[in-house]
Amino acid sequence: MDLLHVLGLLVTGAEGGGCPLGWPRPSVASPGGFQAGRIDLFPLSELNASRARGSNHSVNSLPGPQSTCSSSQKSVVSWAESFETLLQDRVAVTYFTEFLKKEFSAENVYFWQACERFQQIPEARRIYDEFLSSHSVSPVNIDKQAWIGEDVLATPSPDMFRIQQLQIFNLMKFDSYTRFVKSPLYQACLRAESQGQPLPDLRPHSRTARASRRPQGR
Repeated sequence: MDLLHVLGLLVTGAEGGGCPLGWPRPSVASPGGFQAGRIDLFPLSELNASRARGSNHSVNSLPGPQSTCSSSQKSVVSWAESFETLLQDRVAVTYFTEFLKKEFSAENVYFWQACERFQQIPEARRIYDEFLSSHSVSPVNIDKQAWIGEDVLATPSPDMFRIQQLQIFNLMKFDSYTRFVKSPLYQACLRAESQGQPLPDLRPHSRTARASRRPQGR
């Protein structure tokens, strides 16, 4: 192939808005901060694999129905595979929630769970009042673009909280979850499992119970 023919191919590719065969196509950033077109190029299995490898970029879709909590307990080691894996295990979610309580952000996982259960429209008012209203006692941390007013309750839909749920999912996945798998609580769970011991007890010990263990006569 001579030089003139190669140059002709390059010009044809540029005029057609494409790239020559074998050249990487430039990614285009969408207004929401995600790279448009890149997600759709990969199957869901590849997306899940990339998330498990610890991608540092926000995702623009939530886990599918297969990622809902299961009653069968997975190994503690598997909790660190990915945030999606953790969400499939009820026990893991319990310990992750306890970790969030210590960080004063448990409302995030409660909001995510409420959105997962959101099927009946009458629940919209409760979710909005508890997590999204300007007067809510457990407000979640969403940005101004995701904020919604009370008027959305006039025309509710099953996916009305989808954007807000996605923001909270990403916040937990790329912030809270990364700290959880490094936390003393998770390390204690790992040690207990490796030693064949029960996982750490999360139940608060009452004053009455502590008093009953005191030696008599003091």
